[in-house]
Amino acid sequence: MEVHPRVAFLVAAFNAAKTLPRCLEGIRAQNPSQIVVVDDGSTDQTPSLRDQHPDVDWVRLETNQGVGAARNAALEQVRDVDLIAFVDSDIVLGEAWLENLLKKCDWNTYSVACGRVRAAEAGTHWAATLDEQITARTFGPKSREIGVPWREVMYFNHVFKREVFQFLGGFDPAFRTNAEDSDFFYRCAGHDLKFFYVASAEAIHIYPPPTFETYLRRLRRNGFYTIRFHLKHATPLMGLKICKALGLVGAMPLIFLVSLFSLSLRPILLLLLAFFLAGLHQSARLGFHPWFGGWIWLSGWVARGIGEVEGLRKWMRLTSRR
Repeated sequence: MEVHPRVAFLVAAFNAAKTLPRCLEGIRAQNPSQIVVVDDGSTDQTPSLRDQHPDVDWVRLETNQGVGAARNAALEQVRDVDLIAFVDSDIVLGEAWLENLLKKCDWNTYSVACGRVRAAEAGTHWAATLDEQITARTFGPKSREIGVPWREVMYFNHVFKREVFQFLGGFDPAFRTNAEDSDFFYRCAGHDLKFFYVASAEAIHIYPPPTFETYLRRLRRNGFYTIRFHLKHATPLMGLKICKALGLVGAMPLIFLVSLFSLSLRPILLLLLAFFLAGLHQSARLGFHPWFGGWIWLSGWVARGIGEVEGLRKWMRLTSRR
């Protein structure tokens, strides 16, 4: 690897008018060799940003095709570079992000590296605080090799050697909003490519804090594509995910039916107790009120489960046609 490798930064953007300008500022601070933005059929003001950024290679997809297809379109624009970095449109890279990735990662050993993402609104908005706790628990402050990349890799920001894509091709466009990274990382790991996490390569997630409804929709999409990923690759967790999906959605109706036919409130009281204990756990970790924490946990649990059941049903329909 060269001392100063040439790096192309690729951004898939959908309705990103509020965050993309700051994202591009963070990328420019890395002294990139090339910046490519793919506007994935945005319906907001994202297309109007094109003339404001003449240094960016801009691709417009007339219809929204999903992040996998948008990234593949960006890959087609890449010129002669050594590394390819993918950055989400709501991520602002720290000034030393690329420098730390190049310095701390042994590129003779590793093919993919990623940095640490922090939530911009952590401590002031419940969803950002929750995301910050999840990412902090996953990675922590120490750089390290990542053993199971499709389960552990930090999303939003990562750098690949260019030959990875020459060898494996691009992303699976069937993963429109989630799990496209997991799918590609799984394929990388299948060819013994190694991954490294650099804790000092920090970036900020500046997504607008979601409403409760949009938060649940995000979890539902996550469940839908995550179970499809496990089914596609028949991962060791596939059976567990299927049982979890069916159990998550079926558990509460079953509890209410048992209560109804047994004329007993005990099952419902046990559910409320579990609800409150989960809330206490969330309260201790995040500072939420116990009942609010319990509601966040339970509703998110159900939303992801519904998405997993929908993903399972669609996968079964697709496989039955083959």
